[in-house]
Amino acid sequence: MSVSIFDYIEKIVPKENILFNEPMSRHTTFRVGGAAKCLIKINNKEQLKKLVPYLQITGQKYLYPLFFRFPNVLRASSKG
Repeated sequence: MSVSIFDYIEKIVPKENILFNEPMSRHTTFRVGGAAKCLIKINNKEQLKKLVPYLQITGQKYLYPLFFRFPNVLRASSKG
């Protein structure tokens, strides 16, 4: 993720909610999962409405929010 993309995301989501190389095992019920390049914790629908279109426009790969244990987690995909 480039610096300019990070700067834009930081305007939408607080810096402490943007985690790099975050082990997904910390966020899953069965404590499994490798590291996400970037995990963004969303606090509200407005953040999500601003963030998802921007990620699409910039060509960033992402997965939609996980609605199991942590409904406010958006994880950037590490796969193509």
